[in-house]
Order: sequence, then C-alpha cells, then structure tokens
Amino acid sequence: MQNEQDLTYLYLNIFNGCVRIRYQGKAYEVQQGFENHPVTHVNWIGAYAFSAAVGDRLPTEAEWERACRGGLEGMLFPWGNEIPSRSLANFGENVGATTKVGSYPPNKYGLYDMAGNVWEWTMDWYHPAYYKEVVSKDPAGPATGVDKVIRGGGWAYPGSDLQCSRRGRKWVRLGGTNVGFRVLSVPQKTAILRQQ
Repeated sequence: MQNEQDLTYLYLNIFNGCVRIRYQGKAYEVQQGFENHPVTHVNWIGAYAFSAAVGDRLPTEAEWERACRGGLEGMLFPWGNEIPSRSLANFGENVGATTKVGSYPPNKYGLYDMAGNVWEWTMDWYHPAYYKEVVSKDPAGPATGVDKVIRGGGWAYPGSDLQCSRRGRKWVRLGGTNVGFRVLSVPQKTAILRQQ
C-alpha cells in the first residue's frame, strides 16, 4: 500500500522546490508567509479532489468567464478596456512570483485576481474550436479531451493573456508555478467563486 505522501504526488507536486505546501507527518502545512497566496503546482485532479472534499466544485469555463467579467459585458478585462498595468494585476513577471490574493482591485462582483497571479483550472475539456461550433449561451464544454481549460493568465504571462476571453490549456496531471484554482460555492442557491 502506498503512503499518503506518495499519493499526494497524484494531486500536488510537493517534491518541487517552488511548492509552498509541505507534508508534515500527517498534515499539510503552508510555508510561512504564503498563507494568503494561491496554491500552485496543483494539477487538475488535485483541484477537483479538493473542491469535492469541501463540498464545492470547479467552475465551468462559461461560469469562470462570467465571473471574470463581473458584469462588464463586452469589455476585454475584468476592470474594462484599460491596458493591464502593475497597479491592476500581477503579470509579465512584474513581481516575479505569486502575490497575496487581494493585492489588486476586485472586479465589479468583488472577485479578486480574476486576471493575473495564476491561471485557474476549470471543469471543461479543451477543444480549440469549441466556441466556434457551439450555439449554446452557457455551453457545458466537450464531453472528452486530453487537456483541461485554464483561464486568467499568470504572473509570468503577458498582459494579453489577462483578457476575460483568453483560453489556455494544460494536461490534467500537470500543475505549475502559474497554475492554481478557485472553487465555485453554491450556498443558499447563490453562486460564489473563491480562490484557493
């Protein structure tokens, strides 16, 4: 039988020196000073498992984009059409690493870091032409695939990746320094996205 630390590697690459979470005996601890940073190096399987364990789920790609826009339909970024700057988001290696969640202004829905800091996993499988082929207003995404959709851009990516409509993709078993997640909570029939 495998021990828990070996199984952890299926979800989170705890052996990478950049990971801010350590397995300590029978518990996981966040490295001091990073308690309010997004979790990175977690793969889609780990993000999905965490979401399920806390009674939530990952957002679909369509839900994520709606949350990112924060009610600003037709705008490029969560804050409008203003070109990204260091005062609006963590991107383009301006900082060189993740920043605390909430270090930049929230969007109109009060959600922080919808652009920059880390790409975020969604529930949907990636297909390059999916949105050109689907006619639904709230599509569920393809039924199968190899990669999952990531959204939001990361701290090392260019400002163009911060656009609400920008799509990325990543294999489900890979995480990275620029990939994290947020969960969709549905308490009392009200959907709320929160970053992990």
